[in-house]
Amino acid sequence: MVFMELQADAWASTSDIAKRCSLTESVVRYAIESMTRRAILQTSLVIDETKLGLRHLKYVVNIEPSSRFSLAQIENVITSLPSVSWLTRIVGQYSHYMSLYVNDVTEPAVIFDLLQQKTGTSITRHLMAEGIGWEYYGKKYLHKTKKQGKVIRTGFPSPPVVLNELDSELIGELATRPLAPNRELARTLGRPASSITYRKNRLVETGVISAPIIRIRLPETELNSYFIEIKSKYPSATFNRDLHKFAAKHPHITQLCNCVGSWDFEIGLEAEEGHTVHSTISELTKEFSQYIDELIILPRFGDIVTSFDIRNTLRGR
Repeated sequence: MVFMELQADAWASTSDIAKRCSLTESVVRYAIESMTRRAILQTSLVIDETKLGLRHLKYVVNIEPSSRFSLAQIENVITSLPSVSWLTRIVGQYSHYMSLYVNDVTEPAVIFDLLQQKTGTSITRHLMAEGIGWEYYGKKYLHKTKKQGKVIRTGFPSPPVVLNELDSELIGELATRPLAPNRELARTLGRPASSITYRKNRLVETGVISAPIIRIRLPETELNSYFIEIKSKYPSATFNRDLHKFAAKHPHITQLCNCVGSWDFEIGLEAEEGHTVHSTISELTKEFSQYIDELIILPRFGDIVTSFDIRNTLRGR
């Protein structure tokens, strides 16, 4: 029950959740702490990186490890690199999906050179897409459709929102602990709770951040996760609009990204059986045959925890 309430409103107070669930506040706090401690609860702060003056680039990276380094060691090096915000194993043991927040498109070359110096591996990579708009669908555990969070439709470049030092620190803390109460954030940052509340509300109002996406960690369920990349034949506002409507209604689609690069859309899919993925592909090709040029399925084998701190990227802006 607590998970469902968090998914509906991630920033709801423990007292509000307790009332809606007919529980005590201490029980609600324990449930959240327990799910977080056991890594059952996945929380991701929604950040509109364009309003921070950043670009969100995604790469598929193929690793050919040398005899000196194991795959785990190479992954640890990757996740410690500056600007690497996310790393996922896909398709095969040595294929990874890597996400970067950068100030300039020249930065990835420096990052890949640094990786080569540290590991001596043979890295093949290519820019797959630049995310320019995300829409999340908070599918509940029993596949009940519920939209979650705010629709983010952005493009780059965008005039960045002016941030002060507290804003940057607050974004960094929320990115690490999206569910932290304002009073706890105030203690951590050494600022009055009123200042934290004001700056957080301002970040929400200006669209820099919005409520976190709440999900159950997939290994705790019977679900498997996939990416579907869609390359369209030509730009179409009709296809864009209808694909978003399709995704919102579909019981297994959890996110949709408008992209630029070698494909035009990226779909996040969760399903219990492999045939669900193929039936979804069939639905897409049947519904949008006049628009779709190519579909690519990338099975996800698990996210790797990164040490990324967005505050370091903001300081280098």
